Amino acid sequence: MSIQPEQMIAAACQATGLDDFGSDSFREGLAVLCESLSTGAQLTAIGQQALPGAIVGALGNRLRVTDWIKQHPDKGMPFLQELYQEWPFFRTLLSNMDMVPAKSSIAIASRDAELVTDHDLRQHILARIKAEWPCSTAALLASMTPERLRQGPCSPADCGSTAGVRGAGGER
Repeated sequence: MSIQPEQMIAAACQATGLDDFGSDSFREGLAVLCESLSTGAQLTAIGQQALPGAIVGALGNRLRVTDWIKQHPDKGMPFLQELYQEWPFFRTLLSNMDMVPAKSSIAIASRDAELVTDHDLRQHILARIKAEWPCSTAALLASMTPERLRQGPCSPADCGSTAGVRGAGGER
């Protein structure tokens, strides 16, 4: 099975009618994911059928969020916090998202990474997971709790080393 990043991107653009992903910061991670799934993962037939659709869905969500942000430049974290307080569906959505990092474990990710036979690729994937997990969790919590927002955004120091995560300098 071969999953190609450009095919996933094209499918997401076609599905949404949008083509602005905002920053290209996702492309390296997408390439690593597709390479890993194509060469190192031992996917079942169901996984081979489901994962491309999940990737296209995630890319489509990024396109829609980028489009929404462009159409509503005056909105931001205060608006997300208001949605969280006022809209039960959004509160449930964030609560469900909150369960993922709460149930995730770097130890489990490390064990799962052993399925990737390419040592360098495995280390690269683990480094990305370890760098992104705290920031993703912080962003989610910031939209849910004003106290966390007052602490400020997740900085590279908060998230551990980001060298090699995005761009040559590890910029976010």
